[in-house]
Amino acid sequence: MNAEEESPSANHDNPISPVDLSGEKIASAIAAYIDHTLLDFGTGEKDVLRLCREAVQYGFHAVCIPPAFVTFAQSELAQSSVLVTTVVSFPFGEDTTKVKVYCASDAVINGAKELDVVANLGALLNGDYAFVCKELSLIVSEVTPVPVKVIIETPLLEESQIISSAQAVLDSGADMVKTSTGVSGTATDISEVKLLHSLLKGRLGIKASGGIRSFESTKAMLSAGAIRLGTSSGLVIVKEARYALAGS
Repeated sequence: MNAEEESPSANHDNPISPVDLSGEKIASAIAAYIDHTLLDFGTGEKDVLRLCREAVQYGFHAVCIPPAFVTFAQSELAQSSVLVTTVVSFPFGEDTTKVKVYCASDAVINGAKELDVVANLGALLNGDYAFVCKELSLIVSEVTPVPVKVIIETPLLEESQIISSAQAVLDSGADMVKTSTGVSGTATDISEVKLLHSLLKGRLGIKASGGIRSFESTKAMLSAGAIRLGTSSGLVIVKEARYALAGS
């Protein structure tokens, strides 16, 4: 997918197909579902270069990196099929709306092909879903047709808050809901992905992130309804998948 293509999840009247989990297929193609992620404190250009080269070598869907490195990563990946994804208002989503809209636009100008936007966590926790939806709508309209994935931090939300947050993301016109930044220290639970899947019924893509570190947890998240995964353990997952495939 590139910036000129419409996201397959953007049409909410066209349900998204679940991932094919037949044994050999998922083991051989697992990298294509992964955003190879590096958002650590102190990330440098050499780290991003390594991440980009690994993404090309292993066939990851995208690299997910800090905004400061988007132009660099795009230049490194221009001749590959690997996309550049970056974050907006990471990790709490509590910048002003004007700042978030500007940062989203700036990231796209710099070469980002997908955006992971952090919803305002304070607003979600305090039930201001109308504000969240309005803010996200402004961001989506600013960067369309670049796909927007919205992080709602499910490990910190009650079930009723997850339901209302997911509805706000759906109503905003975003392309995916993403479970977590991974910063809270609590891993995404498979029950949270199952809840999102049952609510959204394919009208919005689900990106699972936060604590996904093995091939088994990867399969579990895809089985629960995720169509994309964010993880810094992509190499471990791919190697475990290849080992499982070799032993089958």
